[in-house]
Amino acid sequence: MANNRLFDDIVQWDIANWKRAIEFWNESIDINDIQGKKILELGANKGGLSLYFALNGGEVVCSDYIPETIDEEEYWKEAKKLHKKYGVDKRITYRNIDACKINQKEMFDIITFKSVCGAVGRNGNISNQKEMFAGIYQALKSGGCLLFCDNLSGTKLHRMMRSKFSKAYKNGWEYLNYNKFDSLLDEFFIQYKSFGLFACFIKNKYLNKFFGKIDKFLEHLTVPEKRYIVSCIAYKDKPKFR
Repeated sequence: MANNRLFDDIVQWDIANWKRAIEFWNESIDINDIQGKKILELGANKGGLSLYFALNGGEVVCSDYIPETIDEEEYWKEAKKLHKKYGVDKRITYRNIDACKINQKEMFDIITFKSVCGAVGRNGNISNQKEMFAGIYQALKSGGCLLFCDNLSGTKLHRMMRSKFSKAYKNGWEYLNYNKFDSLLDEFFIQYKSFGLFACFIKNKYLNKFFGKIDKFLEHLTVPEKRYIVSCIAYKDKPKFR
């Protein structure tokens, strides 16, 4: 299990809630037993999840969609620096991959992403999200799984605050609906859980961690659809739960 300082580099924001969302995967997947598994991170940006899986022994393809106007070497500069810092750069390769056009068949044991659905479905393009999940299903090996966590629409307060302060929201980000997002994963066998309430509103790093602890307590008093993060384990084949 990664410590909090490491998770600062893996998720960069609202550490307490996103850390728990990622560690939810451990309930059915032994993250500490993925030595040599072939893993693809989509929408990697700074490569946080690539770091997470490489530290646990995975052979990782760190990918993102990079427009032709952007130099790929420059784009990956921060991610490579991060991976070298932890000594896992030899286990990671970097590729320009559109999440909606993976175009691979039975190549990966695990595919993973964080906060990608909103960008893929921007301006209500739900068909793009469906295309992405269909491509992921094809790219997974038999017995493989998709591990992802993403942003939910949450409460009216979440939506109001995003409308005022979130650049992603203003750019048409399509937040997942807790009661409907599973329809995008019809081909998979899935389990999921939601996390986080108020810490996402707190910009100060130390206060944010404090509110993350409050969120953990308050989750026992709220219904799942009121939270703002969903974490999902999606199996290509019917799993044998451990």
